[in-house]
Amino acid sequence: MSTTTTQTVVIHALDGMSNGDRCSARDREFDSSASFSPNQPIFPAIRKEKDLELAAKIGQSLLEQNRDLQARNEFLDEQLNVSHEAVTQLRHELQRKIDLLHMYVEAQEEDDDPSTSTRERRGYIDVLQRKMTKLEEENSSLKNEVSSFLSSGMLRGLGN
Repeated sequence: MSTTTTQTVVIHALDGMSNGDRCSARDREFDSSASFSPNQPIFPAIRKEKDLELAAKIGQSLLEQNRDLQARNEFLDEQLNVSHEAVTQLRHELQRKIDLLHMYVEAQEEDDDPSTSTRERRGYIDVLQRKMTKLEEENSSLKNEVSSFLSSGMLRGLGN
């Protein structure tokens, strides 16, 4: 095999490699006068080494992507927790505002609905007026009895 053929074989072997891989392969000394055939053990060794280097680079790339994804996942988990806390706080504040609004509406309805409050007041006033009338009648009746006792002289004899 000529030197040109050997160089062509090495160039074809280097074609699939990146620049870094090519430099490391060129650093190896090949005897350009030696004759190589594809059946010789050197080509499978070069191919195996190339495959191992490629696998290592893919593995490193995947590890880096995995670290990036884990960091992003942790960040998103933290953001989710912060969001949950904010939602919980907002729900609590909203519930307080709803409760205050219900109290306001109920108070407004009582003020706006004169029939219920007036009826209740009228009922209470009517009861109090009947009691007052009854007590006034009893008071008047007692005064009349005292007057009649005084006029009949029954109380004068009791006082002595």
